Amino acid sequence: MSFFAKPEDFDQWERDCIAKARSLDLWEYLDPKNRKAWPTEPQPPRYYDYPTRANTDEALTLVDLTTEGKASFTSDWNIYTQVDKKYMEHRRNVKEMTSWMQDTIAPNYRLAFLKPKEEIRQWYNNICKIGAAAQASIKRETRAQYRAMVSKPLTKVPNLSVWVNNWAKESRKDS
Repeated sequence: MSFFAKPEDFDQWERDCIAKARSLDLWEYLDPKNRKAWPTEPQPPRYYDYPTRANTDEALTLVDLTTEGKASFTSDWNIYTQVDKKYMEHRRNVKEMTSWMQDTIAPNYRLAFLKPKEEIRQWYNNICKIGAAAQASIKRETRAQYRAMVSKPLTKVPNLSVWVNNWAKESRKDS
């Protein structure tokens, strides 16, 4: 598990975050390119929405419903329980993703960018903004280091293999 404590950690943290969100079927909600609406909590059917027997003004129990009303209510109740089960699984996944984000982001970033009243979609956006700014800065710094390294004439190389390794490392960062 990665930990986002400094700008250099962002790329690995983002890869892990996307993998975690996908494993919990949440990426389509967090992905900035696909803003799928969050599921809403299903509402159970209410007895008084179904036909009642002639001597009953308002249904208070299943017994108060007509035969057709009971059948409709029972069917709607079965559908509701399936939808509610999926909704509760989604809520558990959101909680797990929320905990994962809190556990993998350094306290200074959590304090500044993971606001308690915001949803995790906004948290992800906030962290990506930090990451994008940090990556731009790292790229500029890496290019400057690379240019400095290749602009020096090689008059005397104390250890050629160390220089080649450093040069290769710096040139990979730049691309």
